[in-house]
Amino acid sequence: MKKHILILANSHKYNERCIAGVELVRKDKNTFLIRKYDGKVRWLRPVSRREHGEISSDTTNQMKILDIYEVEILEDCPYGFQSENVFINENSFKFIKSVVPDEKKLDKLIDDQLEFVFINNEKAVYKDSIAEVHNSLIFIKPENFGFIRVSNQYVQNQLRIEFSYKDFIYNLPVTDVSFLKEYGNSSEITAGIQTICLTISLGLEFKGWHYKLVAGIIRI
Repeated sequence: MKKHILILANSHKYNERCIAGVELVRKDKNTFLIRKYDGKVRWLRPVSRREHGEISSDTTNQMKILDIYEVEILEDCPYGFQSENVFINENSFKFIKSVVPDEKKLDKLIDDQLEFVFINNEKAVYKDSIAEVHNSLIFIKPENFGFIRVSNQYVQNQLRIEFSYKDFIYNLPVTDVSFLKEYGNSSEITAGIQTICLTISLGLEFKGWHYKLVAGIIRI
């Protein structure tokens, strides 16, 4: 079954890519509507038959946040809290168009019912609590934000974003491929930006923890 997806996440995964977005319905040649189920958007994370479900970087090198693609979905394949997973035909990706950031339209993708970014205000969810989580992708608009570089015994020159959301402060790593490349060329790309939207992804278990990652950044 062919479906349309608005790309909202594009990050590295085991030297390949992890992409995700929300399902759209084509109204006419140039118009798309957000598909909703029970009042909520439907997230899709295309995965392959590879060991970790990663998508080939050769397939996704040209993909950008807010691109619309048509893709053939073979079957739903939810995996625990990653309820959004769908097996796809990797050769079926077809670029349709790019969308200009529009705050009012992006606001329609935000779930205002969230109290936390994945059940707590920490940087990760402990494995013993993961049963409480039923999805792995959320779209938010933080109140304040700033970017910092971090180097320690675990990471070198890692870009992180610190932001406030619902009265809590979060500090999470940025994994958005395009944003990392742009920011690496010039940290001034955020100058003058008053509003951003973030796609937050919850990763697979690593040493007992599921870490929260900023897999998509949209500047408005």
